Amino acid sequence: MAKNFESSRHNKPFEPTPGIAGRFLMSRGGAAQRQRWISKHVTLDQFRAIKEQGRWGSYAALLLSEQKLAPDAKEQFGTYWVEAGHHIREQIADDRVLVRLLRHILPPYEGEAIELFRGENRNRWKSGVVGLAWTASGETARMFGRGLNAVGSGGVLLKARFEPEAIISGPNGHSRYLGEGQFTVDPGTCQQV
Repeated sequence: MAKNFESSRHNKPFEPTPGIAGRFLMSRGGAAQRQRWISKHVTLDQFRAIKEQGRWGSYAALLLSEQKLAPDAKEQFGTYWVEAGHHIREQIADDRVLVRLLRHILPPYEGEAIELFRGENRNRWKSGVVGLAWTASGETARMFGRGLNAVGSGGVLLKARFEPEAIISGPNGHSRYLGEGQFTVDPGTCQQV
């Protein structure tokens, strides 16, 4: 029987999803077979289950060990990143690992340098923590700065120019559908904000 994938942050076994797929991953073939299955079959609901179980720290290592993920798995991850990237960041708790993961999975940005905006939480901004999700729309950034990112201390509107190498990925289909136009950037590259 295969050993459960252990989390460095938690002492509970990683369980990607209930049902047949989850039992398969935990009971057959070891790490190599689990990785092959994950690279081809992971779904949006499984990404959500990973968050609910608090396992993104463990799962990031597993995904980074994959040479190549199936296009469907990459698309599902991109959708989930737009939906709940802040949870992934919180659970991985290391922006260097998160940026490596995002560069590994998301389609690379192929555009020019661009001016982007972000509605950021005032306390995070004061502590030097800047989010990875930015937009070309000042109005969309204001919406986040007044809403979700304003919880607690209020929000601030950030504006910065990003060189192409600082942008991990441009807006995907889900982000365009939501009208957010989310660009994913490496927060370590924010210099002139």
